[in-house]
Amino acid sequence: HSMGVQVWLHFMAWVEHHEPGWIDKHIEGFVSIGGPILGAPAAVPRLLSGEIKDLIDLGLLGRLLDMYVPLSLRRMLMRSWGSVYQLLPRGGTKVW
Repeated sequence: HSMGVQVWLHFMAWVEHHEPGWIDKHIEGFVSIGGPILGAPAAVPRLLSGEIKDLIDLGLLGRLLDMYVPLSLRRMLMRSWGSVYQLLPRGGTKVW
């Protein structure tokens, strides 16, 4: 699952803080298959507007969701979920 990479990165930072050198001693390698290590661009519009483009593909279900869960409520929900912030794109001068 894509959030697994976020949990792994948090664990590595936590363990290195509490026990420096632990990763070098116990972890030989790490392979992420499709995990958003640098974030996911789709998180940005979800936080800014509550828009979820994936709903377009849901047809009737998407229209019902639009009818009963307006953008303002979706925006409020998205902003209350910490996992969405963890998926914001990140990097810096070394990456970009």
